[in-house]
Amino acid sequence: MNGIRIDKIDIPAVKSLKGVESIGNDFAVLTNVNSVPLFEHPTKMNCIFFALCINGTMEIGINLEQYTLRKNQIVAIQADQIVQLFKVSDDFVGHFVIFTRKFLQEARVDIAKAFPMMFFLKDNPCVTLSDEDMENFSDYVLLLQKKIKNDNQEFRKNVIQHLLNAIFYEMNMVFSAEIHKNDKPKTRQEEIFEKFMDEVNANFMKERTVSFYADRLCMTPKYLSSAIKEATGRLAGEWIDQSVILEAKKLLKSSDLTIQQISQELNFANQSFFGKYFKHHTGLSPSEYKKV
Repeated sequence: MNGIRIDKIDIPAVKSLKGVESIGNDFAVLTNVNSVPLFEHPTKMNCIFFALCINGTMEIGINLEQYTLRKNQIVAIQADQIVQLFKVSDDFVGHFVIFTRKFLQEARVDIAKAFPMMFFLKDNPCVTLSDEDMENFSDYVLLLQKKIKNDNQEFRKNVIQHLLNAIFYEMNMVFSAEIHKNDKPKTRQEEIFEKFMDEVNANFMKERTVSFYADRLCMTPKYLSSAIKEATGRLAGEWIDQSVILEAKKLLKSSDLTIQQISQELNFANQSFFGKYFKHHTGLSPSEYKKV
């Protein structure tokens, strides 16, 4: 199944796999998985995904960077990240938990406590667990699978959401040492960057100017650019362009949209302008990239 094209990864797509237990289109769990489809083309996550590697290896791309998930490791992929699955070893066995942002919000996870962990996992998607922690998380996943099969529809969803909440607290405990290893108060520039990226993730398909995001954050473009540069070493415009290019690559590789339609989807004035923009940032024209 190498090279299969999957437009997006969401719960309905996951439910097509063998052995999936799910609640509607918001939550799914798979245990002891040893066969998954490969999709080497960049594909956008429309949900949040955790996987435990019980045995073997999985070569996976996250935001166009390649990682190898190994035994006793957990991988976390967040909504809106770009994912690819290149290779799975013959002896691979894994547990998977997939859920939507909506399901997470309804679970009433303490977002203030979850954010540091989510930022840590975004920078460190594959984390090695101790044998004890691995067994602990594996037990949680198996319990999720057991409870999701419960016929009591009235309380089943609530039980699953409370278990998910517990898993987040467990993960915070496990990763707290790493998260806070070099902990220090965020600078004003770092706080601005976080708010800036929230706005970029919400609006980049329609807005690419620094002035738009400066207006959203109630500051001047010059001040915003200076703060982002100080916090990250990169210009605000570079972060905007990165989001646009990642989305363009995903659409070019994993959708049936024409280049003209993609240029419209990304709010470019015309296909020619989109082509010049894409080539400037990648060195390839959109049509050349589709053939790579």
